[in-house]
Amino acid sequence: MSDPTLRPAVIGDAGDIHALLLALAVELSLAVESLEQEEALYAVVRKTLGWGESWVAEEAGRVVGCVLVDNIQTGRHWGENETLDLRYAGGENLDALIGKVAERTTPIAATVKEANRTGLASRLQRLGFRETETRMGERRFRREPGGS
Repeated sequence: MSDPTLRPAVIGDAGDIHALLLALAVELSLAVESLEQEEALYAVVRKTLGWGESWVAEEAGRVVGCVLVDNIQTGRHWGENETLDLRYAGGENLDALIGKVAERTTPIAATVKEANRTGLASRLQRLGFRETETRMGERRFRREPGGS
């Protein structure tokens, strides 16, 4: 089997990414027990893809991994104090996909629920993210540009 192709995600990938996240829902600790929750997840996927910062791993025309990234603006002016927010990550090739996001040389924030069973927290630490905060049921991480 060949290595998946990594490419920027586009709006047209929303259905495939949504299906992947639903398949990984238990591992990712996503609340998708009702149709309303599934629809809300799909809306978040589409909105997040609109920022143009997300990536997918694709194999034989099928999305097998994804990182969904929002763009957070914390300054008064566009682009000032920009931070990327890693909203969802799942499937195959996560190290490489997160690496693609890190190429932007912008700080990246991530929140991982304690119930997440994918090992994402330890993966983020291995990729140069530092834990910044622990709240009830979740851990927050941040990676500065140039982090290894």
